[in-house]
Amino acid sequence: MTDIILLTTSIASFGGIIYLVSRKIPFLMAIPENIINESFVTKPSKIKVAIERIRGYFIEKKYEIPILAFVEWFLRRIRVSFLKFEHLSFRFLKFIQERKRILKIPKAKREYLESLKNGQTENKNG
Repeated sequence: MTDIILLTTSIASFGGIIYLVSRKIPFLMAIPENIINESFVTKPSKIKVAIERIRGYFIEKKYEIPILAFVEWFLRRIRVSFLKFEHLSFRFLKFIQERKRILKIPKAKREYLESLKNGQTENKNG
């Protein structure tokens, strides 16, 4: 029984679809072909658009400005690093020269000068 009901419903549905489509066929045939062709124009794929942009980027040499900006930034960083290193080496050299100057003084005289320096600091504090 259910088979008969399902078959009848399917045939009625299929007949309804054929009737609706057959009523629209004359309207569809009346549409000019150029409108149909224009409606099927597809957009280019995303990959093709991306490739065209990349290609245009290199053809128009738009990459030069970012590369030059990066090189400028990099060279500035190197310059600052060298200046910091130069300052540290200068301070270290000054320390070595001062230490060398102190060590050239004989030990007895150095002790005497240190005792005078300590004595002067005690007089200033006292």
